[in-house]
Amino acid sequence: MKFIKKGLSLLEEEKYQLIILVIIFAVFLFTRFAFLDRVPAGMHVDEYGAAYDSRCLADYGVDRYLTKMPPYLKNYGGGQSVLYAYTAALFVKIFGFSVTGFRAVAGFYATIAFVCLYFLGRLVFDKKKYALIPPFLMTVMPVYFMAERWGLDCNLFLSLIIISFFFLAKAGYERKKVWFVMSGVSLGITLYTYAITYLVLPVFLVLSLVYLLIIKKIKLSEIVCFAIPLVFIGLPIFLEQLVNSGRIPEFSTGFMDFKRMDGYRGGEFSLANISSNIPGLWSILSHDTLNYSANAAFGTLYYISIPFMLMGIGICVKRSVDSVKQKKFDMCPIFLMYFIVSLFVGLITEKININRVNGIYSVLLIFTALGIAFVWEKAEFSPAVIIPAYLVYFLLFGIFYFCGSYNESVSTENTEGLFQKRDMGEAVKFLKEKYNDEKKVWVIANDGVEWRIIIAAMTGTSPYEYAEEGYVENNYEIGVPEELDISGDCVYVIGKDIHHITDYLATVGFTVDDVNYGKYSVVYKE
Repeated sequence: MKFIKKGLSLLEEEKYQLIILVIIFAVFLFTRFAFLDRVPAGMHVDEYGAAYDSRCLADYGVDRYLTKMPPYLKNYGGGQSVLYAYTAALFVKIFGFSVTGFRAVAGFYATIAFVCLYFLGRLVFDKKKYALIPPFLMTVMPVYFMAERWGLDCNLFLSLIIISFFFLAKAGYERKKVWFVMSGVSLGITLYTYAITYLVLPVFLVLSLVYLLIIKKIKLSEIVCFAIPLVFIGLPIFLEQLVNSGRIPEFSTGFMDFKRMDGYRGGEFSLANISSNIPGLWSILSHDTLNYSANAAFGTLYYISIPFMLMGIGICVKRSVDSVKQKKFDMCPIFLMYFIVSLFVGLITEKININRVNGIYSVLLIFTALGIAFVWEKAEFSPAVIIPAYLVYFLLFGIFYFCGSYNESVSTENTEGLFQKRDMGEAVKFLKEKYNDEKKVWVIANDGVEWRIIIAAMTGTSPYEYAEEGYVENNYEIGVPEELDISGDCVYVIGKDIHHITDYLATVGFTVDDVNYGKYSVVYKE
Protein backbone atom coordinates (compact mmCIF):
# COMPACT_ATOMS: atom_id res chain seq x y z
CA MET A 1 0.00 0.00 0.00
CA LYS A 2 2.86 2.40 0.81
CA PHE A 3 4.44 1.60 -2.56
CA ILE A 4 1.20 2.48 -4.38
CA LYS A 5 0.76 5.64 -2.35
CA LYS A 6 4.32 6.73 -3.12
CA GLY A 7 3.89 5.96 -6.81
CA LEU A 8 0.71 8.03 -7.06
CA SER A 9 2.31 10.92 -5.18
CA LEU A 10 5.07 11.07 -7.82
CA LEU A 11 2.42 12.03 -10.35
CA GLU A 12 2.24 15.45 -8.71
CA GLU A 13 5.65 16.19 -10.29
CA GLU A 14 5.58 17.12 -13.96
CA LYS A 15 8.77 15.23 -14.84
CA TYR A 16 7.13 11.95 -13.86
CA GLN A 17 3.98 12.90 -15.75
CA LEU A 18 6.15 13.44 -18.82
CA ILE A 19 7.78 10.01 -18.44
CA ILE A 20 4.37 8.32 -18.21
CA LEU A 21 3.10 10.33 -21.19
CA VAL A 22 6.08 9.18 -23.28
CA ILE A 23 5.35 5.54 -22.35
CA ILE A 24 1.68 5.94 -23.27
CA PHE A 25 2.68 7.63 -26.53
CA ALA A 26 5.06 4.80 -27.43
CA VAL A 27 2.28 2.24 -26.90
CA PHE A 28 -0.06 4.45 -28.93
CA LEU A 29 2.37 4.62 -31.88
CA PHE A 30 2.94 0.86 -31.87
CA THR A 31 -0.76 0.01 -31.81
CA ARG A 32 -1.55 2.48 -34.61
CA PHE A 33 1.28 1.68 -37.04
CA ALA A 34 2.36 -1.93 -36.45
CA PHE A 35 1.36 -4.56 -39.06
CA LEU A 36 -0.88 -2.18 -41.04
CA ASP A 37 -0.53 -4.30 -44.16
CA ARG A 38 -1.78 -7.39 -42.33
CA VAL A 39 -4.37 -6.17 -39.82
CA PRO A 40 -7.07 -5.65 -40.93
CA ALA A 41 -6.40 -8.38 -43.49
CA GLY A 42 -7.54 -7.22 -46.89
CA MET A 43 -8.85 -3.80 -47.83
CA HIS A 44 -12.35 -2.41 -47.56
CA VAL A 45 -13.99 -1.56 -50.90
CA ASP A 46 -13.98 2.12 -49.91
CA GLU A 47 -10.27 1.85 -49.09
CA TYR A 48 -9.54 0.60 -52.59
CA GLY A 49 -11.60 3.45 -54.02
CA ALA A 50 -9.78 6.09 -51.97
CA ALA A 51 -6.41 4.43 -52.57
CA TYR A 52 -6.85 4.54 -56.32
CA ASP A 53 -8.20 8.11 -56.23
CA SER A 54 -5.19 9.15 -54.15
CA ARG A 55 -2.82 7.69 -56.76
CA CYS A 56 -4.72 9.46 -59.54
CA LEU A 57 -4.66 12.78 -57.66
CA ALA A 58 -0.96 12.40 -56.90
CA ASP A 59 0.06 11.60 -60.48
CA TYR A 60 -2.58 13.32 -62.62
CA GLY A 61 -4.44 15.90 -60.50
CA VAL A 62 -7.78 14.19 -61.19
CA ASP A 63 -9.78 11.41 -59.55
CA ARG A 64 -10.63 8.18 -61.34
CA TYR A 65 -13.59 9.83 -63.04
CA LEU A 66 -11.29 12.61 -64.40
CA THR A 67 -12.73 15.26 -62.06
CA LYS A 68 -10.09 17.92 -61.38
CA MET A 69 -9.28 18.34 -57.67
CA PRO A 70 -12.81 17.44 -56.53
CA PRO A 71 -14.08 18.83 -53.20
CA TYR A 72 -16.00 15.56 -52.79
CA LEU A 73 -15.13 12.22 -54.39
CA LYS A 74 -17.68 10.27 -56.40
CA ASN A 75 -16.22 6.90 -55.33
CA TYR A 76 -18.80 4.26 -56.32
CA GLY A 77 -21.52 6.86 -56.93
CA GLY A 78 -22.68 7.81 -53.44
CA GLY A 79 -19.70 10.04 -52.66
CA GLN A 80 -16.71 10.01 -50.32
CA SER A 81 -15.05 12.79 -48.31
CA VAL A 82 -11.72 13.95 -49.69
CA LEU A 83 -9.36 14.70 -46.79
CA TYR A 84 -8.15 11.10 -46.53
CA ALA A 85 -7.49 10.77 -50.27
CA TYR A 86 -5.70 14.12 -50.57
CA THR A 87 -3.46 13.35 -47.61
CA ALA A 88 -2.78 9.88 -49.00
CA ALA A 89 -1.90 11.51 -52.34
CA LEU A 90 0.73 13.58 -50.53
CA PHE A 91 2.09 10.40 -48.92
CA VAL A 92 2.21 8.75 -52.37
CA LYS A 93 4.22 11.69 -53.73
CA ILE A 94 6.73 11.44 -50.89
CA PHE A 95 6.95 7.71 -50.16
CA GLY A 96 5.37 5.97 -53.14
CA PHE A 97 2.27 3.80 -52.86
CA SER A 98 1.84 0.94 -50.41
CA VAL A 99 -1.02 -0.39 -48.30
CA THR A 100 0.94 0.51 -45.16
CA GLY A 101 1.54 4.05 -46.37
CA PHE A 102 -2.09 4.51 -47.36
CA ARG A 103 -3.38 3.31 -43.99
CA ALA A 104 -0.77 5.34 -42.10
CA VAL A 105 -2.79 8.48 -42.95
CA ALA A 106 -5.29 7.51 -40.24
CA GLY A 107 -2.50 7.09 -37.70
CA PHE A 108 -0.92 10.37 -38.80
CA TYR A 109 -4.02 12.39 -37.90
CA ALA A 110 -4.57 10.27 -34.79
CA THR A 111 -1.05 11.13 -33.59
CA ILE A 112 -1.77 14.86 -33.93
CA ALA A 113 -5.05 14.31 -32.07
CA PHE A 114 -3.22 12.43 -29.28
CA VAL A 115 -0.94 15.41 -28.66
CA CYS A 116 -3.83 17.87 -28.82
CA LEU A 117 -5.87 15.74 -26.43
CA TYR A 118 -3.13 15.87 -23.82
CA PHE A 119 -2.87 19.65 -23.98
CA LEU A 120 -6.65 19.94 -24.05
CA GLY A 121 -6.65 17.98 -20.79
CA ARG A 122 -4.19 20.44 -19.27
CA LEU A 123 -6.69 23.21 -20.02
CA VAL A 124 -9.82 21.37 -18.85
CA PHE A 125 -8.59 19.72 -15.64
CA ASP A 126 -7.67 21.65 -12.51
CA LYS A 127 -4.72 19.34 -11.82
CA LYS A 128 -2.20 18.62 -14.55
CA LYS A 129 -1.80 14.95 -13.60
CA TYR A 130 -5.37 14.32 -14.79
CA ALA A 131 -4.33 15.45 -18.29
CA LEU A 132 -2.76 11.99 -18.70
CA ILE A 133 -6.17 10.33 -18.55
CA PRO A 134 -7.57 11.39 -21.98
CA PRO A 135 -4.54 10.26 -24.06
CA PHE A 136 -4.42 7.04 -22.03
CA LEU A 137 -8.08 6.36 -22.84
CA MET A 138 -7.54 7.22 -26.49
CA THR A 139 -4.71 4.70 -26.63
CA VAL A 140 -6.64 1.80 -25.10
CA MET A 141 -10.28 2.31 -26.15
CA PRO A 142 -11.37 -0.09 -28.93
CA VAL A 143 -13.28 2.45 -31.03
CA TYR A 144 -10.11 4.54 -31.49
CA PHE A 145 -7.83 1.52 -31.79
CA MET A 146 -9.91 0.04 -34.60
CA ALA A 147 -10.74 3.26 -36.49
CA GLU A 148 -7.18 4.60 -36.57
CA ARG A 149 -5.64 1.63 -38.37
CA TRP A 150 -7.36 1.64 -41.75
CA GLY A 151 -8.40 4.03 -44.48
CA LEU A 152 -12.10 4.79 -44.11
CA ASP A 153 -12.58 8.48 -44.93
CA CYS A 154 -15.14 9.23 -42.20
CA ASN A 155 -12.87 7.89 -39.45
CA LEU A 156 -10.77 11.06 -39.69
CA PHE A 157 -13.69 12.88 -38.06
CA LEU A 158 -12.63 11.21 -34.79
CA SER A 159 -9.23 12.88 -34.89
CA LEU A 160 -10.11 16.22 -36.47
CA ILE A 161 -12.82 17.08 -33.94
CA ILE A 162 -10.36 16.49 -31.08
CA ILE A 163 -7.84 18.78 -32.78
CA SER A 164 -10.61 21.36 -33.22
CA PHE A 165 -11.62 21.11 -29.56
CA PHE A 166 -8.04 21.90 -28.57
CA PHE A 167 -7.96 25.07 -30.68
CA LEU A 168 -11.42 26.10 -29.41
CA ALA A 169 -10.22 25.62 -25.84
CA LYS A 170 -7.10 27.71 -26.46
CA ALA A 171 -9.24 30.42 -28.03
CA GLY A 172 -11.74 30.40 -25.16
CA TYR A 173 -9.30 30.28 -22.28
CA GLU A 174 -6.53 32.52 -23.66
CA ARG A 175 -8.56 34.85 -25.97
CA LYS A 176 -5.75 35.25 -28.49
CA LYS A 177 -6.82 35.88 -32.08
CA VAL A 178 -4.37 33.31 -33.46
CA TRP A 179 -6.32 30.56 -31.69
CA PHE A 180 -9.61 31.77 -33.17
CA VAL A 181 -7.98 31.63 -36.61
CA MET A 182 -6.65 28.13 -35.95
CA SER A 183 -10.09 27.02 -34.72
CA GLY A 184 -11.64 28.21 -37.97
CA VAL A 185 -8.95 26.46 -40.01
CA SER A 186 -9.31 23.18 -38.11
CA LEU A 187 -13.12 23.10 -38.27
CA GLY A 188 -13.00 24.06 -41.95
CA ILE A 189 -10.75 21.06 -42.63
CA THR A 190 -13.05 18.87 -40.52
CA LEU A 191 -15.83 19.49 -43.07
CA TYR A 192 -13.83 17.33 -45.48
CA THR A 193 -13.82 14.27 -43.22
CA TYR A 194 -17.47 13.23 -43.26
CA ALA A 195 -20.72 14.44 -44.84
CA ILE A 196 -22.44 14.34 -41.44
CA THR A 197 -20.32 17.33 -40.37
CA TYR A 198 -22.41 19.54 -42.69
CA LEU A 199 -25.22 19.24 -40.13
CA VAL A 200 -23.31 18.77 -36.88
CA LEU A 201 -20.83 21.64 -37.11
CA PRO A 202 -23.12 24.54 -38.14
CA VAL A 203 -25.64 23.82 -35.36
CA PHE A 204 -22.89 23.22 -32.82
CA LEU A 205 -21.10 26.46 -33.75
CA VAL A 206 -24.29 28.55 -33.54
CA LEU A 207 -25.02 27.16 -30.06
CA SER A 208 -21.40 27.77 -29.03
CA LEU A 209 -21.62 31.37 -30.23
CA VAL A 210 -24.82 31.89 -28.24
CA TYR A 211 -23.08 30.53 -25.13
CA LEU A 212 -20.08 32.85 -25.61
CA LEU A 213 -22.37 35.83 -26.13
CA ILE A 214 -24.32 34.98 -22.96
CA ILE A 215 -21.15 34.89 -20.84
CA LYS A 216 -19.77 37.90 -22.79
CA LYS A 217 -16.51 36.16 -23.70
CA ILE A 218 -16.27 36.89 -27.40
CA LYS A 219 -15.81 40.04 -29.46
CA LEU A 220 -16.72 40.84 -33.04
CA SER A 221 -13.06 40.83 -34.08
CA GLU A 222 -12.66 37.32 -32.65
CA ILE A 223 -15.74 36.11 -34.54
CA VAL A 224 -14.27 37.54 -37.74
CA CYS A 225 -10.90 35.85 -37.09
CA PHE A 226 -12.74 32.55 -36.67
CA ALA A 227 -15.24 32.94 -39.51
CA ILE A 228 -12.92 34.01 -42.34
CA PRO A 229 -10.78 30.82 -42.49
CA LEU A 230 -13.81 28.63 -41.79
CA VAL A 231 -15.81 30.15 -44.67
CA PHE A 232 -12.82 30.23 -47.03
CA ILE A 233 -11.89 26.59 -46.43
CA GLY A 234 -15.50 25.38 -46.33
CA LEU A 235 -16.65 27.24 -49.47
CA PRO A 236 -15.79 24.47 -51.98
CA ILE A 237 -17.77 21.83 -50.09
CA PHE A 238 -20.66 24.29 -49.68
CA LEU A 239 -20.72 24.88 -53.45
CA GLU A 240 -20.53 21.13 -54.02
CA GLN A 241 -23.63 20.67 -51.88
CA LEU A 242 -25.47 23.34 -53.87
CA VAL A 243 -24.60 21.46 -57.06
CA ASN A 244 -25.75 18.12 -55.66
CA SER A 245 -28.99 19.50 -54.25
CA GLY A 246 -29.82 20.88 -57.69
CA ARG A 247 -29.68 24.55 -56.69
CA ILE A 248 -26.90 25.39 -59.14
CA PRO A 249 -25.59 23.54 -62.23
CA GLU A 250 -22.28 21.71 -62.46
CA PHE A 251 -19.33 24.01 -63.13
CA SER A 252 -15.53 24.22 -63.16
CA THR A 253 -13.17 26.92 -61.91
CA GLY A 254 -10.32 25.72 -64.10
CA PHE A 255 -8.46 23.95 -61.29
CA MET A 256 -11.45 22.39 -59.48
CA ASP A 257 -14.55 20.67 -60.87
CA PHE A 258 -17.92 20.70 -59.11
CA LYS A 259 -19.93 17.71 -60.31
CA ARG A 260 -23.11 15.97 -59.25
CA MET A 261 -22.98 12.56 -57.59
CA ASP A 262 -25.03 9.66 -58.92
CA GLY A 263 -26.92 9.63 -55.64
CA TYR A 264 -27.36 12.67 -53.36
CA ARG A 265 -27.13 11.62 -49.72
CA GLY A 266 -29.18 14.47 -48.25
CA GLY A 267 -32.14 12.10 -48.19
CA GLU A 268 -30.47 10.05 -45.43
CA PHE A 269 -31.50 12.65 -42.83
CA SER A 270 -35.10 12.82 -41.62
CA LEU A 271 -36.96 13.34 -38.34
CA ALA A 272 -38.92 10.22 -39.26
CA ASN A 273 -35.78 8.16 -38.53
CA ILE A 274 -35.80 8.99 -34.80
CA SER A 275 -38.35 6.38 -33.71
CA SER A 276 -36.55 3.56 -35.52
CA ASN A 277 -33.11 4.67 -34.32
CA ILE A 278 -33.86 4.95 -30.60
CA PRO A 279 -33.67 1.16 -30.05
CA GLY A 280 -30.25 1.22 -31.72
CA LEU A 281 -28.72 3.75 -29.34
CA TRP A 282 -27.14 0.98 -27.28
CA SER A 283 -24.99 0.11 -30.27
CA ILE A 284 -23.07 3.36 -29.72
CA LEU A 285 -21.62 1.83 -26.57
CA SER A 286 -21.61 -1.83 -27.61
CA HIS A 287 -21.42 -2.90 -31.27
CA ASP A 288 -23.35 -2.94 -34.53
CA THR A 289 -23.56 -5.20 -37.58
CA LEU A 290 -20.21 -4.00 -38.97
CA ASN A 291 -17.57 -6.10 -37.20
CA TYR A 292 -14.74 -3.72 -38.09
CA SER A 293 -16.25 -0.92 -35.94
CA ALA A 294 -16.55 -2.74 -32.60
CA ASN A 295 -16.65 -6.15 -30.98
CA ALA A 296 -19.50 -7.22 -28.71
CA ALA A 297 -17.16 -8.60 -26.02
CA PHE A 298 -15.43 -5.25 -25.48
CA GLY A 299 -17.83 -2.56 -26.68
CA THR A 300 -16.65 0.69 -28.20
CA LEU A 301 -15.21 2.23 -25.01
CA TYR A 302 -15.11 -0.89 -22.76
CA TYR A 303 -18.20 -1.37 -20.66
CA ILE A 304 -16.35 -0.34 -17.49
CA SER A 305 -16.27 3.19 -18.92
CA ILE A 306 -20.04 3.65 -18.77
CA PRO A 307 -20.36 4.66 -15.07
CA PHE A 308 -17.42 7.07 -15.41
CA MET A 309 -18.95 8.50 -18.58
CA LEU A 310 -22.27 9.13 -16.82
CA MET A 311 -20.46 10.82 -13.93
CA GLY A 312 -18.59 12.95 -16.43
CA ILE A 313 -21.82 14.10 -18.06
CA GLY A 314 -23.10 15.14 -14.63
CA ILE A 315 -19.86 17.02 -13.93
CA CYS A 316 -20.16 18.79 -17.30
CA VAL A 317 -23.74 19.84 -16.53
CA LYS A 318 -22.70 21.30 -13.15
CA ARG A 319 -19.69 23.11 -14.61
CA SER A 320 -21.86 24.46 -17.43
CA VAL A 321 -24.35 25.95 -14.96
CA ASP A 322 -21.51 27.48 -12.94
CA SER A 323 -19.95 28.88 -16.11
CA VAL A 324 -23.12 30.72 -17.09
CA LYS A 325 -23.72 31.99 -13.54
CA GLN A 326 -20.18 33.22 -13.09
CA LYS A 327 -19.79 34.48 -16.68
CA LYS A 328 -16.61 32.45 -16.89
CA PHE A 329 -15.55 30.42 -19.94
CA ASP A 330 -15.44 26.65 -19.57
CA MET A 331 -15.13 23.96 -22.24
CA CYS A 332 -17.77 21.81 -20.54
CA PRO A 333 -20.74 23.67 -22.11
CA ILE A 334 -18.98 23.28 -25.49
CA PHE A 335 -18.63 19.53 -24.92
CA LEU A 336 -22.26 19.18 -23.85
CA MET A 337 -23.63 21.11 -26.80
CA TYR A 338 -21.53 19.08 -29.20
CA PHE A 339 -22.72 15.86 -27.57
CA ILE A 340 -26.40 16.84 -27.82
CA VAL A 341 -26.10 17.96 -31.45
CA SER A 342 -24.14 14.84 -32.47
CA LEU A 343 -26.65 12.56 -30.76
CA PHE A 344 -29.59 14.31 -32.39
CA VAL A 345 -28.03 14.18 -35.87
CA GLY A 346 -27.27 10.50 -35.30
CA LEU A 347 -30.94 9.90 -34.46
CA ILE A 348 -32.21 11.55 -37.64
CA THR A 349 -29.68 9.68 -39.79
CA GLU A 350 -30.92 6.65 -41.66
CA LYS A 351 -29.93 3.42 -39.90
CA ILE A 352 -27.78 4.66 -37.02
CA ASN A 353 -24.49 2.82 -36.54
CA ILE A 354 -21.05 3.45 -35.08
CA ASN A 355 -19.62 4.94 -38.28
CA ARG A 356 -22.46 7.43 -38.56
CA VAL A 357 -22.01 8.80 -35.06
CA ASN A 358 -18.24 8.39 -34.83
CA GLY A 359 -17.66 12.05 -33.98
CA ILE A 360 -19.49 11.56 -30.68
CA TYR A 361 -16.73 9.39 -29.23
CA SER A 362 -14.48 12.40 -28.69
CA VAL A 363 -16.80 13.80 -26.04
CA LEU A 364 -17.66 10.38 -24.63
CA LEU A 365 -13.93 9.92 -24.01
CA ILE A 366 -13.73 13.33 -22.31
CA PHE A 367 -16.79 12.58 -20.18
CA THR A 368 -15.17 9.30 -19.12
CA ALA A 369 -11.92 11.09 -18.28
CA LEU A 370 -13.82 13.64 -16.15
CA GLY A 371 -15.54 10.81 -14.29
CA ILE A 372 -12.27 8.98 -13.62
CA ALA A 373 -10.62 12.21 -12.43
CA PHE A 374 -13.55 12.84 -10.07
CA VAL A 375 -13.25 9.35 -8.54
CA TRP A 376 -9.47 9.76 -8.34
CA GLU A 377 -9.91 13.04 -6.44
CA LYS A 378 -12.40 11.53 -3.98
CA ALA A 379 -10.64 8.19 -3.49
CA GLU A 380 -6.88 8.55 -3.56
CA PHE A 381 -6.12 4.92 -4.34
CA SER A 382 -8.80 4.43 -7.02
CA PRO A 383 -6.24 4.62 -9.89
CA ALA A 384 -4.62 1.49 -8.44
CA VAL A 385 -7.86 -0.31 -9.38
CA ILE A 386 -9.07 1.64 -12.42
CA ILE A 387 -5.82 1.72 -14.41
CA PRO A 388 -5.07 -2.03 -14.06
CA ALA A 389 -8.67 -2.80 -15.05
CA TYR A 390 -8.28 -0.81 -18.27
CA LEU A 391 -4.88 -2.38 -18.92
CA VAL A 392 -6.31 -5.90 -18.56
CA TYR A 393 -9.08 -5.06 -21.01
CA PHE A 394 -6.52 -3.47 -23.34
CA LEU A 395 -4.31 -6.57 -23.22
CA LEU A 396 -7.24 -8.86 -23.97
CA PHE A 397 -8.40 -6.62 -26.79
CA GLY A 398 -4.89 -6.44 -28.23
CA ILE A 399 -4.67 -10.24 -28.24
CA PHE A 400 -8.06 -10.45 -29.96
CA TYR A 401 -7.08 -7.81 -32.51
CA PHE A 402 -3.56 -8.88 -33.44
CA CYS A 403 -3.49 -12.57 -32.55
CA GLY A 404 -7.12 -13.63 -32.27
CA SER A 405 -10.19 -13.71 -34.44
CA TYR A 406 -10.43 -10.06 -35.52
CA ASN A 407 -9.19 -10.72 -39.06
CA GLU A 408 -11.68 -13.53 -39.45
CA SER A 409 -14.51 -11.38 -38.07
CA VAL A 410 -13.95 -8.71 -40.74
CA SER A 411 -13.47 -11.19 -43.58
CA THR A 412 -15.53 -10.86 -46.75
CA GLU A 413 -18.02 -13.43 -45.53
CA ASN A 414 -18.67 -11.62 -42.24
CA THR A 415 -18.92 -7.97 -43.33
CA GLU A 416 -21.39 -8.07 -46.21
CA GLY A 417 -18.55 -8.33 -48.73
CA LEU A 418 -17.14 -4.91 -47.78
CA PHE A 419 -13.67 -6.15 -46.84
CA GLN A 420 -11.95 -7.68 -49.84
CA LYS A 421 -9.52 -10.47 -49.02
CA ARG A 422 -5.90 -9.42 -48.53
CA ASP A 423 -4.95 -12.23 -50.85
CA MET A 424 -6.25 -10.42 -53.96
CA GLY A 425 -4.20 -7.28 -53.58
CA GLU A 426 -1.19 -9.35 -52.60
CA ALA A 427 -1.50 -11.42 -55.77
CA VAL A 428 -1.63 -8.31 -57.95
CA LYS A 429 1.31 -6.80 -56.07
CA PHE A 430 3.36 -10.00 -56.48
CA LEU A 431 2.72 -10.15 -60.23
CA LYS A 432 3.58 -6.46 -60.63
CA GLU A 433 6.92 -6.97 -58.88
CA LYS A 434 7.72 -10.28 -60.59
CA TYR A 435 6.84 -9.48 -64.21
CA ASN A 436 6.56 -5.65 -64.31
CA ASP A 437 3.57 -5.86 -66.71
CA GLU A 438 5.54 -7.96 -69.21
CA LYS A 439 3.11 -10.89 -69.13
CA LYS A 440 -0.63 -10.99 -69.67
CA VAL A 441 -2.59 -11.84 -66.51
CA TRP A 442 -5.95 -13.59 -66.55
CA VAL A 443 -8.10 -13.26 -63.42
CA ILE A 444 -10.51 -16.19 -63.31
CA ALA A 445 -12.85 -15.97 -60.31
CA ASN A 446 -16.56 -16.34 -59.57
CA ASP A 447 -16.69 -14.30 -56.36
CA GLY A 448 -18.16 -11.02 -57.61
CA VAL A 449 -15.20 -9.13 -56.19
CA GLU A 450 -14.36 -5.60 -57.44
CA TRP A 451 -11.27 -6.84 -59.29
CA ARG A 452 -11.22 -3.83 -61.60
CA ILE A 453 -10.68 -1.30 -58.80
CA ILE A 454 -8.26 -3.63 -56.99
CA ILE A 455 -6.07 -3.96 -60.08
CA ALA A 456 -6.22 -0.21 -60.72
CA ALA A 457 -5.32 0.66 -57.12
CA MET A 458 -2.45 -1.79 -56.86
CA THR A 459 -0.94 -1.07 -60.31
CA GLY A 460 -1.56 2.67 -60.59
CA THR A 461 -3.62 2.50 -63.78
CA SER A 462 -3.95 5.84 -65.60
CA PRO A 463 -7.36 7.37 -64.78
CA TYR A 464 -7.72 8.39 -68.43
CA GLU A 465 -7.56 4.73 -69.39
CA TYR A 466 -9.63 3.56 -66.42
CA ALA A 467 -12.42 5.97 -67.38
CA GLU A 468 -12.91 4.06 -70.63
CA GLU A 469 -15.91 1.75 -70.37
CA GLY A 470 -14.85 -1.64 -69.07
CA TYR A 471 -11.13 -0.84 -69.18
CA VAL A 472 -8.77 -2.94 -67.09
CA GLU A 473 -4.99 -2.47 -66.85
CA ASN A 474 -3.71 -3.38 -70.31
CA ASN A 475 -2.03 -6.64 -69.35
CA TYR A 476 -4.98 -7.86 -67.23
CA GLU A 477 -8.14 -9.62 -68.37
CA ILE A 478 -11.02 -10.60 -66.07
CA GLY A 479 -12.99 -13.68 -67.05
CA VAL A 480 -12.33 -17.05 -68.65
CA PRO A 481 -10.29 -17.06 -71.89
CA GLU A 482 -11.76 -18.88 -74.87
CA GLU A 483 -8.54 -20.86 -75.04
CA LEU A 484 -5.92 -21.21 -72.33
CA ASP A 485 -2.44 -20.06 -73.34
CA ILE A 486 -0.04 -22.74 -72.13
CA SER A 487 3.08 -21.25 -73.72
CA GLY A 488 4.04 -19.43 -70.54
CA ASP A 489 3.29 -15.96 -71.92
CA CYS A 490 0.24 -15.71 -69.63
CA VAL A 491 -0.09 -15.82 -65.86
CA TYR A 492 -3.33 -16.82 -64.15
CA VAL A 493 -4.98 -15.80 -60.86
CA ILE A 494 -7.61 -18.46 -60.28
CA GLY A 495 -10.20 -18.90 -57.57
CA LYS A 496 -9.67 -22.18 -55.73
CA ASP A 497 -13.28 -23.11 -56.39
CA ILE A 498 -12.34 -23.34 -60.10
CA HIS A 499 -9.70 -25.95 -59.38
CA HIS A 500 -10.18 -27.91 -62.62
CA ILE A 501 -8.45 -25.12 -64.57
CA THR A 502 -5.63 -25.02 -62.04
CA ASP A 503 -5.29 -28.81 -62.16
CA TYR A 504 -5.06 -28.77 -65.95
CA LEU A 505 -2.40 -26.04 -66.02
CA ALA A 506 -0.36 -27.95 -63.44
CA THR A 507 -0.29 -30.95 -65.78
CA VAL A 508 1.24 -28.87 -68.61
CA GLY A 509 4.15 -27.47 -66.64
CA PHE A 510 2.73 -24.53 -64.72
CA THR A 511 3.74 -23.77 -61.14
CA VAL A 512 0.80 -23.38 -58.76
CA ASP A 513 1.27 -21.07 -55.75
CA ASP A 514 -1.79 -21.76 -53.63
CA VAL A 515 -0.22 -21.02 -50.25
CA ASN A 516 0.29 -17.25 -50.13
CA TYR A 517 -2.97 -15.94 -51.57
CA GLY A 518 -5.76 -17.47 -49.53
CA LYS A 519 -8.65 -18.62 -51.71
CA TYR A 520 -6.78 -17.80 -54.92
CA SER A 521 -3.95 -19.55 -56.73
CA VAL A 522 -1.29 -17.75 -58.75
CA VAL A 523 -0.40 -20.04 -61.66
CA TYR A 524 2.62 -19.30 -63.85
CA LYS A 525 5.29 -20.91 -66.03
CA GLU A 526 8.86 -19.59 -66.01
